Amino acid sequence: MSATHILITGANQGLGHTVAQQLLAREATLPNHPPSVHIYVGARSQEKADKACSDLKKYAAEGNTLEPVIIDLASDASIEALGNKIEKLDILINNGAILGDMQESTSPAAVRKNFANVYETNVFGTAALTYALIETIRKSKEPRVVNVSSGLGSIQNQLDPNWAFHGMTALVYPSSKTALNGVTAIMSKQYPDVKFVAVDPGYTSTAFNGHSGHQPVEVGAHAISHAVLDPKAKTASYVEKEGVVLPW
Repeated sequence: MSATHILITGANQGLGHTVAQQLLAREATLPNHPPSVHIYVGARSQEKADKACSDLKKYAAEGNTLEPVIIDLASDASIEALGNKIEKLDILINNGAILGDMQESTSPAAVRKNFANVYETNVFGTAALTYALIETIRKSKEPRVVNVSSGLGSIQNQLDPNWAFHGMTALVYPSSKTALNGVTAIMSKQYPDVKFVAVDPGYTSTAFNGHSGHQPVEVGAHAISHAVLDPKAKTASYVEKEGVVLPW
């Protein structure tokens, strides 16, 4: 039986790296593991991708394999090259993202620069990569795109005074995840034969946020891995841990 081929962007560290660990190791608490997986370990440089693969090999259960790939979501050339390279893909995990300047100066030039930098990777690059790979994904018997979002991207949450993070008023990064949720929903209409899922891993301690998150990386990664494997997941869904549905 052919392995399930999975691409993880930003897999050289943090959540992406830990998701790769869990899928390779066939983490017992996850549902519906395929018989074997081939994981494309995406990073911005060959050096980072190679090192990540070297680190991940020890987690691979028998029959599971790894392949380093370069993907820079801010580069059209990188996206096109990867789209041409990958000939088989069942699941795309759009995990790569940047945080941007959370201090958010309000000068016109600073606002424009911050939005441009963050959206270039978190929204434009993610959408472009998905389009570059979508026809390959559609050849799968169980095609799926999992977009790593955030609870900060929920408009309903943002407007709820009782929400735990209501006091956070940063604009750029949270709104990039709102936009990514929109990409998830609309692409699910463009490609109804592909399952599109947006997932909030929760506030997780990683280098991405200076390890300020309150939960360990394994917990956040588990939410993503569950969204990847859950046979009950519905397309155009926005979920958190164990597939619990979140408000858009």
